[in-house]
Amino acid sequence: MSHFLLSRDFPVSFFVVGAVLSVWQSFVVLEAWESSSWPAVEGNVLSKKIQTSTQRDNNGRSSDSWRPVVQFSYLVNGKTYQDARLRIGNPSDGRYDKAENAIADFSVKKTMYSLI
Repeated sequence: MSHFLLSRDFPVSFFVVGAVLSVWQSFVVLEAWESSSWPAVEGNVLSKKIQTSTQRDNNGRSSDSWRPVVQFSYLVNGKTYQDARLRIGNPSDGRYDKAENAIADFSVKKTMYSLI
């Protein structure tokens, strides 16, 4: 294993991983930039919750992560759409307190504004 660390393949692997992450992040930024010009429409909050997922590592230890989910509907050109995306990216980073804060301002049956 120590030979791999000294080989030229080791730094190349960091470059490849960095390049892949950069391309992925570029798509996220592009999507966020494109959404800034979307028109806003009135929508209705249908439900809100914090979704929990549990993952186990190789040692059998478990860790929980939380994600805010707000289901809403909106009307465009006479057609009703439903979605559950709060914003581009992860508004909670897997933390319960951040997930709770992300949905705090949403009340079921409350009118909200959505970008389409």
